[in-house]
Amino acid sequence: MTTIEYSSSSTMRVYVALADILPPELRPQASCAGLCYLVVEQHILAGSYRIKAAALPQRLSDPRCHRVFTVFVEADELAQVLPYDRALQSIPTCDLRELLEQRGSGGRDLLCAPEEQRNGSALSLVALEPSGEERAVLLPELFVSQQTVADAAEVVDAPLGGGTSKRRSLHVLQFIWIQAAMMMARRQMESAKWSPQRDLHTTYSKLHAYLCRVFEACHQAYRMFVSARPAYVEDRQVGWYIQVGVPASLLAA
Repeated sequence: MTTIEYSSSSTMRVYVALADILPPELRPQASCAGLCYLVVEQHILAGSYRIKAAALPQRLSDPRCHRVFTVFVEADELAQVLPYDRALQSIPTCDLRELLEQRGSGGRDLLCAPEEQRNGSALSLVALEPSGEERAVLLPELFVSQQTVADAAEVVDAPLGGGTSKRRSLHVLQFIWIQAAMMMARRQMESAKWSPQRDLHTTYSKLHAYLCRVFEACHQAYRMFVSARPAYVEDRQVGWYIQVGVPASLLAA
C-alpha cells in the first residue's frame, strides 16, 4: 500500500492513478490516456481526502493553470495510486497504465509465484486438457495491454501443429499470449529495480521464469496451457487478462 504524503506550498509530491479515481464527468478534463496525476492536500475526515487532479503532471505546479480540479476521494481509492517518481516517469504511458491496472486488480498477491502460494492456501489445480493429462498450477491472472499483445504477435514464430484449423489458431494465439506476458514481466522487472518495494523485482523474475518454461513446453507438447479473456474500460477493449497453467513437472525444473 502506498504511504501518502501531503503536499504544501513548499513541497509537492505527485502521484499517478487510473482515471477511474475521478468522477465520470471530470475524466475528459482531468485525465489523459486513462491516467491522471494528483497531489494530496488534506485529510478531511476518517478515510476521506481532498486532492487536486490534472491530466498532465506539470499542470499541478502551475498556479496559473485553470485545468486543475479539486476532488474528494476515499482512502481505498488512494491505496491504488503510485508516486510519480523518476522510475515511473521513464516508462511508456501504456506500461504505466498496465502497472496500475495490475495494482488495482489485487496488488502483489496477483504476482506471487507458485511456491509462494504454497505457504498460503492449497494450490489451485486444473487439468490442462480434458483427457486428464498432467495437472498444472495456475499462475495468477495477468493483465497485458493491447499494444503488448500486438508487439508479441510481431515477434512470435509459432509452429502450426496439427488438428482442426480452430485448434491450430488457438495454438498460435497461445504463443502470442505467453510472449505478451513475458514481455510485460520483463518490463516490470526493469521498473522494479527502482522500486522501494525491493521484493517486486524478485517476484517478477520468478514470474518470468515460469512463463519461459511454459513457452518452451508449448514447443514440445501440442496442448493448451493458457486461457485469456478481453479486458474493457467502459466499452473499449484495452487488453487481455491472461492465466497460465504451469505443469507440475516444471515447478521444480
